[in-house]
Amino acid sequence: MSFLRRYFVLKRGFTKRFAGDERGATAIEYGLAAGMIALAAIGGMSAAGEGTKRPLNCAGETLQASSKGSSCH
Repeated sequence: MSFLRRYFVLKRGFTKRFAGDERGATAIEYGLAAGMIALAAIGGMSAAGEGTKRPLNCAGETLQASSKGSSCH
């Protein structure tokens, strides 16, 4: 059997074996799903962070200036 013929026979065997293997596709799908969940979590935390920034800053300023009697508005 010539080298070229053996190459194509082996290539066809590898192609058939890998065509039915979906493990890589499943891993990619899980990776994409994890990425989307991470983006949603980051977006939610950013929105919540903006909402809590002012009250937390006010509390910090109040603690620092508690001896002066100032307060946040």
